[in-house]
Amino acid sequence: MKTTRWIVVLALLGGMFAVTSLHAAKVKVVALNIEWFPGQKWTPEPEDMERHMGETAETLRALAPEILVATEICDADAFRTVLRAVPGLNLRVISNFTGSEEDSERRNQQIALATMLPTIAGWAEPWKATVDGLRRGFSFAAIENPFTGRLIMLYGLHLKSNLSNTPEEEQMNYDIRDESVRQLLVHADQMAEQFAARGIDGWIIAGDINTNHDGKFGDRVVEMFVEAGYWNTWEGVPPEERQTWKGRHERFEPSTLDYIFLKGLGQPQASMIWVDETVSDHNAVVVEIELPGAFDHADD
Repeated sequence: MKTTRWIVVLALLGGMFAVTSLHAAKVKVVALNIEWFPGQKWTPEPEDMERHMGETAETLRALAPEILVATEICDADAFRTVLRAVPGLNLRVISNFTGSEEDSERRNQQIALATMLPTIAGWAEPWKATVDGLRRGFSFAAIENPFTGRLIMLYGLHLKSNLSNTPEEEQMNYDIRDESVRQLLVHADQMAEQFAARGIDGWIIAGDINTNHDGKFGDRVVEMFVEAGYWNTWEGVPPEERQTWKGRHERFEPSTLDYIFLKGLGQPQASMIWVDETVSDHNAVVVEIELPGAFDHADD
């Protein structure tokens, strides 16, 4: 497997150490796959890109995220442009993963993290080549809780798709996703140690994981996160109310493929917000979290 090992993208953009104006007790976290942004195609025409940017900006304005994990971002500058639709929302990290040689005609899909909160560190890393077929990696940011000065650790994921032609390839997809989660949990343990002196209030892992907890797939991605102490914010939500994947292809029905996992930040339920087809083949996942220490400052 060919991989790009040098990739460590420190893209703490838009004022890394800026003081946030966010004073709300609750923060809206949004995860959204913005289909081949901009353009919704492998090789879009300029008019497709312009239209997609305009409609994505309107969608983000309506969603009004304070923390955003966006996947399938193919143009960082275009993404910075549409983020202006949400004042105060700054791009902190965007990956720069490269594809395999056989996918050279496709644009590379990146994982972006944007937030209104100050960010003290962040980067993206490719998966270690422990099994064949591992693609992309994860984006990570350590963001500051303005009420405590401690950190909230944020991860963005876009795990291996379900495209396959044989049962063997299908099983390979499951194995790749499971291995990706194992590596991410190891990294989280390392970050817990690295930032222990600063203090950590909580953890957010979000994105398009291409699987769910409904027994439709042969991996253990959701179970592994739950076993590691993360709260599945879709827990208790009926499948028909969380069909984040719209199911355009005949082989794949509408399903839950996009998740937000939390640790140390309570057990809120996620909700799904419909996103127009002209923006994405996915819908948005939204969770409101209560920032630790917020109510200690309620009278400030």
